[in-house]
Amino acid sequence: YKADPVWSRFKDLESGDGGVTGLDIPAGAAVAIVSADGCLKVTGLNDGDTAEAYATDGALTARGKASAGEVDLMLPKGVYVVRINGAGAWKAAVK
Repeated sequence: YKADPVWSRFKDLESGDGGVTGLDIPAGAAVAIVSADGCLKVTGLNDGDTAEAYATDGALTARGKASAGEVDLMLPKGVYVVRINGAGAWKAAVK
């Protein structure tokens, strides 16, 4: 991934305890992403915000609208890029 023009901007992927790993969160963002039970829980959103998860090949794999400031994106194990309202880029892993 280090040679890819998009993925190379992220820090090295790290293994962890099953939570989000190697997460890059833009400065000042209130968004938090937690991996649990086969999903990415995205919090710190405004109601109606759209969260999208993209696989490493760029395919859209999940999309959801926030309610009560959060959304759960059900996903298989893997590494994803999460975007909120088509902006930002957070790297997260489901283990």
